[in-house]
Amino acid sequence: MRVHKDKAFSNQSFELEGVCFMGCTLKECDLFYSGGEFGWQQSSFVNCRFHWRGEAKNTVALLQSIGALRPSQLPAVSLAAAQPPGAN
Repeated sequence: MRVHKDKAFSNQSFELEGVCFMGCTLKECDLFYSGGEFGWQQSSFVNCRFHWRGEAKNTVALLQSIGALRPSQLPAVSLAAAQPPGAN
C-alpha cells in the first residue's frame, strides 16, 4: 500500500485503492473508489468529490434504494461514470 503521511494535496485526483493517507489534508480533490482496500487516519477532506465505481457504486445505489443511506449523508458524490486519474 502506498502511504502519504503529513502532506497537503490540492486539486489532484486519486484512486483510493491501495492508498493510505495519514495526517493529510486533501482539498478540492477527485477521489475515485471502486471497492478495494484503502486507509486513512487523522486526515481531512475539504470540498473533495467522491466518484463511486464498480462494486462501490453498486453498494451505494443499493443502500440508497433500501433507504439505509440518504443522498444527504454522502459527501459530494458522482454515481455517473467518471474519468479515473490518467484516463485523459
